[in-house]
Amino acid sequence: MQIILLSTTTGDHGGIRQAWYLARALRDAGYGVDFVCYADSWFAHTYPDSGWTALPEGKLGALPSIERTLRSLMPPGKNVIVHAFHNWGVKLASYLGTFWRLRGLPVACVAHRGVTRRPGNPLPYLLPGLRAYLVNSPECAAQLPLLWRRRRCLVVSNSIPPERLLCTRTPEETRAELAISPRHFVFGDVAHDKPEKGVERLLRAYALVAPREPLSTLVVVGVDPARWLPLAEKLGLAGKVRFVPRTENVANYMQIFSLFVFPSYFIESQPNVVMEAMSLGKPVIGGDLGQVKNMLGSAYVFPPGEVEGMAAMMLKAARDLEFTRAGAAANLERSRDFSTATRLRKVLGVYRAVLAESGFTEQE
Repeated sequence: MQIILLSTTTGDHGGIRQAWYLARALRDAGYGVDFVCYADSWFAHTYPDSGWTALPEGKLGALPSIERTLRSLMPPGKNVIVHAFHNWGVKLASYLGTFWRLRGLPVACVAHRGVTRRPGNPLPYLLPGLRAYLVNSPECAAQLPLLWRRRRCLVVSNSIPPERLLCTRTPEETRAELAISPRHFVFGDVAHDKPEKGVERLLRAYALVAPREPLSTLVVVGVDPARWLPLAEKLGLAGKVRFVPRTENVANYMQIFSLFVFPSYFIESQPNVVMEAMSLGKPVIGGDLGQVKNMLGSAYVFPPGEVEGMAAMMLKAARDLEFTRAGAAANLERSRDFSTATRLRKVLGVYRAVLAESGFTEQE
């Protein structure tokens, strides 16, 4: 079985990370894997030597060249899985999967979905090109057409590879870099600059918390400091907030967080950063959206985007040691569900099932 993982995003999104994590796990397990993405994508620039194949630019007019590129990765005599991530990738898998199916080629297409909004275009669900949808939460599955939920939708949790959790320096070194006292309670977040990730609302919540918890600091990783410093100063948080630009070594900063705060009010399903914080044994609070409540427990969520609710829970965490200890312990236990081995076993089961249902004899 040859596997093609197809990503059509150009940005640093959780989906492309999950696609790449899966590609590495499959390669480590001995499978032939091609990772296909745009040459101008964040991933291609960040990991230029990772063995990716460039996807031709363009939409419907580029279908012939896209089809030729993908066909060039399909060895003669082998069954092929095409596993698509992101909106255009899913449409490609549906359109081309239908074309290959009509031609009788030994190719089975599956799609990944990881957002909690209803698809705007029903066509990919009506065509016979997609054999299965892999979603990362029941909340995500609930947004798909009912027929798909009953027949072709399977829930497979995302995973966090162990190397993502490795620290390359000590907590003391990180605190020294950021000039944070060992006595300070550290509220932390890993995000980016898009409004829906909630950085502005986190700053407003911390502005309510900081006067009541003077021995505290807020650290926000992955953002442009120049964008957020003016707002922090306007809110009276000068010297109380540290902004860290985008980095791949987020564990170096997460390790000093006393509490991870997830302020997003986007269409999140199973956020990578929440899984990473849980896997590091950190207490986490977050907006009640997607799978977050099931991941953290109802005592650790607040109404999405609500500044006052976020602030109240931040204060509770800073003052209630048992609350944070219990949350950290439960998170570490639940994080076992995010193992690469578990995800790999489930995904391979789906691949084998769709190949068998398509009438293709099993090959490895």
